[in-house]
Amino acid sequence: MIKFSKNGKRLGRPPKNKDSSGTVFIINEPKPVELPKELMSEELRKPEFGEIECSFVKIPQYSHVKSDDYRDGRYSASPANVRGLGSKQWVILAYLKTDFQMLKEQKKTDEEIIQGCLNYLNNPEERKKYQKKEPTPKYGYLTLVSKEIKFIEKNGEKVAVVELATNERTNENFWGEGERM
Repeated sequence: MIKFSKNGKRLGRPPKNKDSSGTVFIINEPKPVELPKELMSEELRKPEFGEIECSFVKIPQYSHVKSDDYRDGRYSASPANVRGLGSKQWVILAYLKTDFQMLKEQKKTDEEIIQGCLNYLNNPEERKKYQKKEPTPKYGYLTLVSKEIKFIEKNGEKVAVVELATNERTNENFWGEGERM
């Protein structure tokens, strides 16, 4: 950013041209246009489904090896029909858990339940006092890749097997990293 004195002269280093006096006049400087942050985040969220509190089921890196380290899912290397796959979006395989029985009794469909869970997971944490940066979601912005949702029993709980897309290539909460294509 260039700084100017009260009389319009450029402050800082001398002008690049030897013939230039260094005086610059700014007339009707355009102001940058900023979209409200609510509009930018609403684009990715689907408010008609609301928010349903849910969480990921922790999984080890390899299912056949005992481990003490668990994470929320893993990046997939298989191709998927996702716009921007391998450059702006990466596929994640994970298990989601919530009270599916209660939600089914409220006449919610599987897709409404999963979209509500994604709306909940896409919410960033609250901004801390004196924090400069805007908080971002813990897992990146998650979207549903496949409309086919399977339900299985895992550790005595009913969980949904989901294929999600995220905008983060590497995330400490998932095993591996997204492949560039």
